[in-house]
Amino acid sequence: AIVDIYDAVTSDRCYHKGKSPHETLKFLYQLGTQGHVESTLVQRFVQIVGVYPVGSCVGLNTGEAAVVIQTNRGASLKPRVVIVTDNGGFRRARPLVLDLATQSGHPDREIWSTIDPVTVGIDPQVYLDGKIG
Repeated sequence: AIVDIYDAVTSDRCYHKGKSPHETLKFLYQLGTQGHVESTLVQRFVQIVGVYPVGSCVGLNTGEAAVVIQTNRGASLKPRVVIVTDNGGFRRARPLVLDLATQSGHPDREIWSTIDPVTVGIDPQVYLDGKIG
């Protein structure tokens, strides 16, 4: 049921636009606390898909926007991302793939927020399909 709800809420349908993965996880948590689904199973689901599921659009502490392309089991708050925009909101000439868990350099990039990809003009699917560049 949890996977079914996640899929239904994140998918675009003729009657609604899909919600972001992060919003959907928050919704599932609410359903768990209200007793509509088993809360321990929701927690296990989040452990599997990650706090920032693949396809999430995130804002970094540097002002850049990125798309999550892989989760890190040992570091759920530090997934592998492709950085799409610079700190001014302009599209990078060449997207940068970066593992937030193993990055080197200053400053360390961290996820500060989830963002609606439409507001920044990003189609996450392009980066998930390996069409980077």
